[in-house]
Amino acid sequence: MESEIGDFVLRRAEGVYSYQLAVVVDDAWKRITYIVRDADLLYSAPHQIYLQKLLEYAALAIYPCLWL
Repeated sequence: MESEIGDFVLRRAEGVYSYQLAVVVDDAWKRITYIVRDADLLYSAPHQIYLQKLLEYAALAIYPCLWL
């Protein structure tokens, strides 16, 4: 999976954690089980799934938001 996703930022130079890591930890803490993402955030789903596996968090169901 690492080769498919590639490198991505988890913590910025100024010490602030990135959205990718923060959202995974926050979702686990809040016991979120289903996520609906609009097209602008779907690119991040593979990164979040990868982090969930690394942190041994339960997998979430991630669905695209399909606006008509």
